[in-house]
Amino acid sequence: MRTLILWAFVSIFSLAPAKGQESEDACALVKSAKQYDGKTVVVTGFARVDRHLTALQGEGCSQVIVIRYDRQSVPHEFADGIEDKRLKLDPRPFKVTVEGRFESKVKAPLGYISRIEVARVLRWNFVGEKTSAKPVP
Repeated sequence: MRTLILWAFVSIFSLAPAKGQESEDACALVKSAKQYDGKTVVVTGFARVDRHLTALQGEGCSQVIVIRYDRQSVPHEFADGIEDKRLKLDPRPFKVTVEGRFESKVKAPLGYISRIEVARVLRWNFVGEKTSAKPVP
């Protein structure tokens, strides 16, 4: 019985963000970037993907946060969703929550970007019902 209680306790706390982490929407994180610089954060946003970039964008703002992750260490369904967006196979918004270290000013080829080194992907889902493409008459 003690083992079961200990296991349940450990399981509950391993799913929760670690102490000191901040949970934010991507827009709020970008607006207060210096406050979160170098910290582990939990952030939610919509995936914006192209050939060279995977980023999160909050609802109601145009700025993005680049996310960098190891494809081998994320859930397959998450990676498949990102690739569906990259290849334009699914037009629905792809909502994602990730945990990782935030850097507010990372040098990039065309200036500076905000970036999260993803440690864990916590949630992901396409928003809305998938519709089949119908030819326009």
